[in-house]
Amino acid sequence: MVRETFDFKYPHDSLGIIRWKYENKMDTLLDVDIEFTNYLVKNIKTMDYEINEQIAYMEHDDYDDDVHIEWYEDFEKRFMSIKVDHHNIMKNSVFLQVYFTFEDTLYQYCKVLEAVSKSKIKLKDLNGQGIEKYKNYLSKVFNLENAFSSNEWNIITCYNQIRNVLVHNGGIVSENNKEKVNKSINQIGQKQVYFNKDEQITIGDNWEVIKLFNLFFENLNKAIANSNIWTIKR
Repeated sequence: MVRETFDFKYPHDSLGIIRWKYENKMDTLLDVDIEFTNYLVKNIKTMDYEINEQIAYMEHDDYDDDVHIEWYEDFEKRFMSIKVDHHNIMKNSVFLQVYFTFEDTLYQYCKVLEAVSKSKIKLKDLNGQGIEKYKNYLSKVFNLENAFSSNEWNIITCYNQIRNVLVHNGGIVSENNKEKVNKSINQIGQKQVYFNKDEQITIGDNWEVIKLFNLFFENLNKAIANSNIWTIKR
């Protein structure tokens, strides 16, 4: 896996420090995701070996069908646990940490601009919560609409829907929310977000999520660098 780097100048030292912390956290989360993927591959290879051993045993004259049935039931249980349950728990857990890191970093951007600009409008003065509130603050107060009118931001709001389902409903989509969530899944891509055997939402590749967030921050920094934030008076 090749890790892309994003090299650009920060318009303010504090933003550079924030992004440095952000990138360190994302690197750690990506390492966790890679290690878990390797764990899955290793265990599935072990199971392939067990299947071949069982097939060879079935060809022997002393083959016991009852023993085979018991082995098969145990194997199926372990296989589903590793292939489905372990996958869902780890992939979704890493995704939530990735999302929380993105959300907190966006909040830190708001606080830096609030502190160093001449605007009298504060973040607490705006209604709403989470990334939507931060978007409104950066867009309306600091005229950074371009960073939030991109396709990247549209996909990020879709991931926000997925995050809400995982946090508030254990990954199960309620009937009254199904149309909205399905629309978000279609926009993200059904290989990246899909339903498992228990109809729970599962994240496919967390590296794709991290790349999306990185690209958004790259564009946001460029927008800040080209703005007149430091002279805004409101």
